[in-house]
Amino acid sequence: MNFVKYSLFPTLVLFFPQFINSKECEKIFKLLESKKRSDHLTLIKGKSSHNESYDILSETSIDLTNAIQEYSNQSSFKLQNKVSNSWFNIQEKDSVLIEHSHPNSIISGAIFINVEPQSSRIYFHNPNPLIYYTPTKDKVNEYTHEVVSFQPEIGDLILFPSWIRHGSNHTKNLSDKRVVISFNTL
Repeated sequence: MNFVKYSLFPTLVLFFPQFINSKECEKIFKLLESKKRSDHLTLIKGKSSHNESYDILSETSIDLTNAIQEYSNQSSFKLQNKVSNSWFNIQEKDSVLIEHSHPNSIISGAIFINVEPQSSRIYFHNPNPLIYYTPTKDKVNEYTHEVVSFQPEIGDLILFPSWIRHGSNHTKNLSDKRVVISFNTL
């Protein structure tokens, strides 16, 4: 039997392990703890600077230029390579990051400043809403995943298309302070 296989509509996620070192993360963690933060709709039992007027990345030495350019090269997304906004979240023990996406941007990212092995994972949800109703065989593969998760470590960076829904998949964070800087790019 002859056939041609096409993998249609794949979603690019780039993972940069230890994008920044642990000493830099410690320095940034101290800065973030001193900043004002408040409740946010995507967090249960956590605080965010999302509603504040400052752009947190501008107060750090983190340079995302090469990583964003690499995402643009790999995806062919036309980007200005400009961070349009950034904020941070501090999640307490038993907090949950509700599934959401980032409108009005092209790619988004998360830099994990303070995480532990018991910190919640980041889950990406399949953008095809019907995948949840499609019967599958026992083996899960790139065509049948409902969610894919990553267990972040300190200093990791992850870049993804802003439209993909992500969160903690209703799992509770089990570490005392899960700290992430998030950002959007144009």
